[in-house]
Amino acid sequence: MNILVKRIIAGGAGLAVLIGGVVYAAYPDGVDVWEVSKMDINSSIDTVGTIEADDIVTIYAPVSGKVSAIPVRVNELVKSGSVLASYDLTSFEEDYQKASLNSEYYADGYKAAVTENDKNKAKAAKASSSADALKSQYISVEENRDDISIAQNKKSNYIQSTMKGIEGALDNMKTNMEVEAAKLEAASGAYSELNGKMLEAQAEIAGKNAQIESLNSQIKTNADAYDAIKDDASKSEEAEKLLETNQELGKTLIELQNSVSASNAQYAKLKEAVNSAADSKENAVNSVNSLKNDITSSRDALSSLPVDNLTTEQYALYLELTRQLDVIEKEWNKQLTEKQTSEEKIVNEYQLKQYEDSMELAQIDVDKALNNLSKSKEGVKTTVNGTVISKLVDEGATVSEGEALFTIQPDSGYKVAVMVSKYDIGSVEIGQSADVAVSGETYTATVETIAPIATNDSAGKPRVKVELLFDEDVKPTIGLEAEVRINTGDAKDALSIPEKSVYTDDEGSFVYVLEKGKAKRANVETGLKGNGYYQVLSGLSEGVKVIESPLTEEDIGTRFVEN
Repeated sequence: MNILVKRIIAGGAGLAVLIGGVVYAAYPDGVDVWEVSKMDINSSIDTVGTIEADDIVTIYAPVSGKVSAIPVRVNELVKSGSVLASYDLTSFEEDYQKASLNSEYYADGYKAAVTENDKNKAKAAKASSSADALKSQYISVEENRDDISIAQNKKSNYIQSTMKGIEGALDNMKTNMEVEAAKLEAASGAYSELNGKMLEAQAEIAGKNAQIESLNSQIKTNADAYDAIKDDASKSEEAEKLLETNQELGKTLIELQNSVSASNAQYAKLKEAVNSAADSKENAVNSVNSLKNDITSSRDALSSLPVDNLTTEQYALYLELTRQLDVIEKEWNKQLTEKQTSEEKIVNEYQLKQYEDSMELAQIDVDKALNNLSKSKEGVKTTVNGTVISKLVDEGATVSEGEALFTIQPDSGYKVAVMVSKYDIGSVEIGQSADVAVSGETYTATVETIAPIATNDSAGKPRVKVELLFDEDVKPTIGLEAEVRINTGDAKDALSIPEKSVYTDDEGSFVYVLEKGKAKRANVETGLKGNGYYQVLSGLSEGVKVIESPLTEEDIGTRFVEN
């Protein structure tokens, strides 16, 4: 081939390459396109959760005491009402027996005091009634005798004037007698009340002195114990506690000693008041006895009046009435003395209330001891079905009421907990269904709770805890990981576009559509998301071609062809 031909061929080939390059450069790029159409969308959230159950239950000691047996082990299944630990009943039975004996003692004391009080009140009331009757009888007999005296006075001015004087004196004496008797009764009552308070103060002082003696003994015991270990470095902490204890006991001792001093001062005042009351009572007794002597002297004077003008019958009657007065007076005085003696023996209401309070407190101790005995017999029981997670006590240990002894993981309330992001939590609602896959099994569940407060995950991002309760009675292993799909909603026959075709910026969601061969932005409002698609609420109509291939704002207006 000659050179000219070769050049023509070479030139033709170069021209062909140039023309092909121009054509290729001018031809539009191809893009994947989705034609907006209707379809069913099922919206869901896929996440991973953890199997949980009802909160762990702590079992506490129902009563203080020594644990004798623990029949359960950690990781053992137990039923509600099962005995987890038994108590040594010895101390509980002893406490109940002591409390019962103490209660009987105080009850007997209270009953005896009430019985004796009722007896003395009845005797005092009877004596008072008898004294009143005798007084009326005395007055009646005296009036009858006075009638004879009046008749006699009509016959003898001398006898009449003398008898009037004596009778007036007797009347005054009787009035004074009644006044003094009332004073005596009041003085006796005051003496009895003050004497009772003094005895109470004396008992209180004795009690406090006993406490002081006990504190002194305890302080000495602690001091001896301190001396025994103070040079032992390994027991320095124990020695320090002994010193602190003795300091506190010393403060208490000083307070008690001050209290005893105050009580002694009060006792001295009460004793002074009692002595004063005793003096008042003695003065009243002396006044009554003096009036009795005056009455006797007046009667003697009355008896010595001349009765020459009386008839034999009148004189005999007069003597009989005088004798009756003597008899009535003696009986009257006897009844007044009986009344006074019985009233002095009556325990006042304050003392009786103390008896009653002591009895009631003793009964409270009985009830408490019986309740503790009953609880100790029942032992420590679980309140739920579940598994023993931890045992916080050993056999032979002494526990305090309310002390935590066991923890139980309840065999109920199985659920799965998931942590939902801020992007998905808005679509989660209580009552939504879910599918849970765990250990090769799939179960259905329902959203039960949504936490009101978010917490940060390990990456520092906020998450909201959502708990889903299993629909079936299933009991998967607590703590296992589970795959969860929460069904947040569905839309039937909805306009749909692929999820990958949707973009978001400050203006909201948008897509790129292929219109007349060019890329164009179209703002859209999306609804549910599921199965890789978004539901279109507005912005697009059926048949519009949405570009699925990735584009940017720079591609708007660029020509493209469908792949």
